[in-house]
Amino acid sequence: MENLITLDDIFIGKADGLAEAKRSDFTTLFYNGNKNYNLLKEDKSKFIISGRKGTGKTILAKYYEKEMVKEGSLVKFVNGNDLLFRHVKELGTENISDKCIASFIKYTILFEMSTLIIDNKKEVIKKSNLLQRIRTKKRIRKLAELISERRYEGNFSLESFSKEMKEKSEANISARNKKSMVGAEREQTRKENYSKNSYFAVVDNMENIVMELMKDVSLALIFDDIDEYTEKISEDKKFQLFLIKIIEIIYEVNEDLCNYTSGDSKIILLIRSDIIDSLQTNSSNINKIIIDSQILLNWIGKMDGGKPENNPLFDLILTKIKNSNEKLREKTTSEIFEMFFPKKIDGISTVSYIFRRSHGRPRDVVNLLNIIKKENGGATFFKEQFFKSAEKEYSRCFKDDLKNEVSLYYDSNIINSSFRLITLIGNITFSLSEAQQVINDCKDDVTPLTDAKEFINIMYDVGAIGNYRIVHGKRRYTFKYREDGADIPDYRYLFTVHQGLRKSLLRK
Repeated sequence: MENLITLDDIFIGKADGLAEAKRSDFTTLFYNGNKNYNLLKEDKSKFIISGRKGTGKTILAKYYEKEMVKEGSLVKFVNGNDLLFRHVKELGTENISDKCIASFIKYTILFEMSTLIIDNKKEVIKKSNLLQRIRTKKRIRKLAELISERRYEGNFSLESFSKEMKEKSEANISARNKKSMVGAEREQTRKENYSKNSYFAVVDNMENIVMELMKDVSLALIFDDIDEYTEKISEDKKFQLFLIKIIEIIYEVNEDLCNYTSGDSKIILLIRSDIIDSLQTNSSNINKIIIDSQILLNWIGKMDGGKPENNPLFDLILTKIKNSNEKLREKTTSEIFEMFFPKKIDGISTVSYIFRRSHGRPRDVVNLLNIIKKENGGATFFKEQFFKSAEKEYSRCFKDDLKNEVSLYYDSNIINSSFRLITLIGNITFSLSEAQQVINDCKDDVTPLTDAKEFINIMYDVGAIGNYRIVHGKRRYTFKYREDGADIPDYRYLFTVHQGLRKSLLRK
């Protein structure tokens, strides 16, 4: 039977998780084949959702949000800009001292929990039993006084006072001047000067009220895009300390929520796995928290071969296609693959072809297929030639995504020069010495790069290049992002440019 469903009639996904979550059918399209949602919801110790950019952290969190709201929970996303605003509101441009970082983070969490409760006070009051409602109303009122622009009772302390004494005299004289009364009166006034309490002075009061209210309320805060709080994590030791403390404080608050409540209340942190890795050398305690609390989104366990529907990443794509069109919902994912994809591209399996040009992330595959859809929406099949025609545009998109990912660690001039150097080298494979020779010959084109090892470290770290060698007559490639990849490059062997970048960086 002819396939009358076109590529325009199916949905693959969006590069932006927040944009995808706005779709009315978002929960229908959500993929839970890896059971990460169940783990997040059912295991109270799990509060860190980590993974590289484009692995689906935001989509998992948004699905969690929507499901929790269905169950009557209060949920709010908090991003880096919200943290920055709270910082400016409390301290202006003043930096937070290292000793006060933990207090500020706890205050911010409690502040966000408080605003969520106050904004939904009617629902909160309804959830408490009849005998407790008067007390609940009083607690919410007190909480509102504490956080409402931080200017009401409890937010200000008496800083100083002074007394002023002045004499006041008056004379009463009778009309006939026979009797006179002279009186003296002393008047006292008191002037008081108040100053706003520091945020850490109200933390305990806020915490006591919030935790009492949490006995009747299910609530979730989701911290996302926290890396927006700084420009360069590698140069910002204070921000590294901030991230360590936010993990530790969220862990502590979640422990308190487990003790105070019987519901699903939880504070969740979305954070890139590469950022977590960068924190390990700065803390002796954080690793044990991460091991117990992390849900790591990793889709590259099975990179090549096998049935497409047995690969988690391709199963995700096939499931979205299946659920995006009513005419396809009775199909199996295996049938979906046969309907829309060729078995091979360039002589290798379609799964292998796509994975070799990606980092095994949902965003990579979504971008490639959407580029094809954009140019061939009326077609009923992802033809082999469509993939080849899309390679150059996809390669540029892939390159820009890697640049964006590494921008948190390196200066933009270093990043751009490193990618430019690959073009100047001009070969798919090259050695350390060849890279150094090109740097020496093209100094003006790759400024400020001077050392080939620095170039290789950056490009290997982001997955733009990998090691290449022949072992027992077979080619062996090692990329850091793969499960079997080494964490550091081996300068003794050749390096190879990632296949996903070749069309945009190499002229051949």
